[in-house]
Amino acid sequence: MKLNILFSFILCLLVLPMINGQSLKVMPDGVIIPKADHTAIVQEENGQMVYDTVTRSVWYFNNTIWKEVGSDNLGNHTATIDLDMDDNSIINVSTPVDDNDAVNKAYVDLHEDADSDILNEIQSLSASTEGDTLYLSASNWLIVPGLSDANYIKDIDGNVYNEVTIGTQIWLAENLKTTRYNDGTPIPKIESATDWDDWTYSWNGSEYTDVYDAYCWYDNDSTTYAKFGALYNWGVADSIINGGKNACPVGYEVPTNAQLNTVMVFAGSYSGGGINIAGLHIKLPIGEFWDFTQVFPFGAPGDNASGFAAVGSGYRNSFGGTFQYNKQHNWLWSRTGGITKNIDTYRIRYDGVQVDYIPNRSGDDGCSIRCIKVDQP
Repeated sequence: MKLNILFSFILCLLVLPMINGQSLKVMPDGVIIPKADHTAIVQEENGQMVYDTVTRSVWYFNNTIWKEVGSDNLGNHTATIDLDMDDNSIINVSTPVDDNDAVNKAYVDLHEDADSDILNEIQSLSASTEGDTLYLSASNWLIVPGLSDANYIKDIDGNVYNEVTIGTQIWLAENLKTTRYNDGTPIPKIESATDWDDWTYSWNGSEYTDVYDAYCWYDNDSTTYAKFGALYNWGVADSIINGGKNACPVGYEVPTNAQLNTVMVFAGSYSGGGINIAGLHIKLPIGEFWDFTQVFPFGAPGDNASGFAAVGSGYRNSFGGTFQYNKQHNWLWSRTGGITKNIDTYRIRYDGVQVDYIPNRSGDDGCSIRCIKVDQP
């Protein structure tokens, strides 16, 4: 009986441990499990264990998947499974283990804002709105050229503009004043009435030729009339004529006819009259920018309820180059039109509450430009 039991035990050691043709080897100090590529085993059994010759690690089959035997101390390694920390995170290491970590923590602790060393501390920063000064904590400061420009909307000449939201659109609240395109290219300045008159479209029997871009100040007086904005011919508004250039500050553009119509209709909606009442809410009150004596008894003072702040900048007539209607009319270019004398414009008048849509303005007249932020409806 004892002999049979011993024989059965030896048989188990020799036969049962066979895995993929390899036997479990019994050594004086332990056992050596079979070697195999665990991914190549097709008939796994729950609890099966092998030494993987590819990964050089021990794997065991647990119910439905193979798992690698080992421990994870979160050292430098590539994770092979997702790590679920149950919404916990490491937010503070009070006692760094690595020497480098300890040095870094000590440096930060030493140079925090409360540190007595005002030259090396981590500092809070604030920028001035002028003077290009960057203020640091503990009364320190730096001069950073151009820093204050970030607080303003400026054209290439450095003129400052305000921004106003009207309905779904964002506009600049002043007429354009630049003498250069925003890439720095000068806009031709034409003061002579004869030259302005001569620089007109020429009809060759099939199309207009000799198109150009130009600007001027009302009465050629920038000192008095710069506050109204410059007067431009349509060549400044039209990117085909001016060679793909934009006179508005970066991020803004000359509006389309549709965009101008949208703001006029919205302004008129304050009184329910659409564009027929928009002039009341689109222009500044009488005074500095609109002629008081011209308003009464025929005029219609504005209340600027929309914030558009239209001013009576007047215009320059293409016939003879004469200046007309300062503090009485404001003509606004759109960029909608062709190289013809049929440009879409809008006129705001001192003597009416409406805004006039005029689709046949001559492109060689001198009118105002009001810029809208790009990508507006």
